[in-house]
Order: sequence, then C-alpha cells, then structure tokens
Amino acid sequence: MTESSAEDREVVAAFARWAVAAESGDQVAARRCAEEALALARSSNSPFVTVAEALVEEAGGAVVRRPRETPSYSCSFCGAPDGGGHRLVAGPDVFICKSCVDSRVEPRAAGPLRDRPCAFCNKSPSDDATLSATDAHSICDGCVRICVEIFASKGDE
Repeated sequence: MTESSAEDREVVAAFARWAVAAESGDQVAARRCAEEALALARSSNSPFVTVAEALVEEAGGAVVRRPRETPSYSCSFCGAPDGGGHRLVAGPDVFICKSCVDSRVEPRAAGPLRDRPCAFCNKSPSDDATLSATDAHSICDGCVRICVEIFASKGDE
C-alpha cells in the first residue's frame, strides 16, 4: 500500500465534508465542499480530479474540464517533431520519421556500432543484420523495411 500525500488527505477530507452535507440534505454546502475538493485535487495534480468533477456535477455545479496535455513526440534519429508533415513510427521508447527511414538513417555514430542493438527489435548486430545509427540509436535493416511498409500502408510513399 502506498502512503498518501498531505494534499490527497485534504481532498479526501473535503469528500467527507461533501458526504456529510449531502446526507443532511444541504445542497449548497454539498456543492461548496465538492468544489473545494475539486480545487484541491486540481492544485495538487491529485488522481481524485475525475471523482471531484463528478461530485461537483452531482451537486448541481458546472465543471469546466481542462484539456489534457497531448504528449509531443519527435524522431529519435533526427529530432523532427511529429506533425507538420512528419509522421512517426513508434518503437519501444524510440520513434523514427519517414525521412530517416528513406535515407536509411545516416550513419553518424561515434565508436563501433557492434555494441548497440537495434532500438526497435533489440537485435544485436550480426553479419546478416546491418545497423544504421545516430549517436543515440541504431536500427536494423529488417526494422527499416517494416517502417517502409508502415509508411506505405498509411499512404506516405
């Protein structure tokens, strides 16, 4: 069991005050407690935000939901951001854009590539697998071919 933070305990206490007010039939107090719980949850990035929003709505309040941040991704090989004409193929904690796939990733790695496995399939370099690499990542020919197929299937030829 994980230890709760002081902020989460404050949110739970506000939930308890809401429950007491709602049970007693005091809708004004219930709404105020639910709004307090929501403000506390939002200010501390608590996992209870969704519950607090539901309580505010149940108490007759209006909830302005904040848009969730959309994560931004970029090519792990050249740094090109996703969007703006650049589409990415995702691997485990690595991304590659069409330009890098098309150019088969310019070999720029410092030092031998033999120690660095493919960032997509984790294959070690061997005589039959050629790796292309940047300073941070490598990709094998098999994974490059798969990326070419993925881009082609999405209409990015």
